[in-house]
Amino acid sequence: MKMGDVVRIAEGSPPRISSARPSQTAGEYLVSRIFTDAIFNYDIRSIINIVQRVDGGVPKDTEVSTFRTMFGDCLNDLLNESDAEKLVVSPDDTVMMVMCKSLYDISIRDIYHDHEGRTIKPSADRKAERDAARRLILERAGGRKTAIEKGREREAVEIAGWISCALPEAEKKPSDLGKQGCAEGEEVV
Repeated sequence: MKMGDVVRIAEGSPPRISSARPSQTAGEYLVSRIFTDAIFNYDIRSIINIVQRVDGGVPKDTEVSTFRTMFGDCLNDLLNESDAEKLVVSPDDTVMMVMCKSLYDISIRDIYHDHEGRTIKPSADRKAERDAARRLILERAGGRKTAIEKGREREAVEIAGWISCALPEAEKKPSDLGKQGCAEGEEVV
């Protein structure tokens, strides 16, 4: 659905806040209100609930390329956008794209300066909202971070001289030849 259609359902035409119209169901009105509240009021909790409902759990980062998710794919499209004009909400955007744009806007807010540029200390709620938006973007765009398997260095193993002296000649390797350490009377071939 286009964002303009959702706003018309939620607010009517002309736009105003009201109850459900006879031409729409209560469910359509509820869903439209959930979307408009989440997007225009920057309600991060509603956005998270919608994304969980639409896309389900977060895939692992090693599996994210094998999953197709509506919100995650839309978010990746937005993050690859280089035209600043396309980051602005328009009535022709899909609801999913507008949610991505709203979430992106929450995540890039400067919470450490007021509208006049003075340094401020942000409230814990503002920090939490921005952090939740950033976490949702990172998880949905790149998947849930999994543990990275550590590579192990292999140590070169040498056969001790006393063992190579005890080995029958057929089992001796060329690398063992000429090694010192055999007991007197024994020789390495």
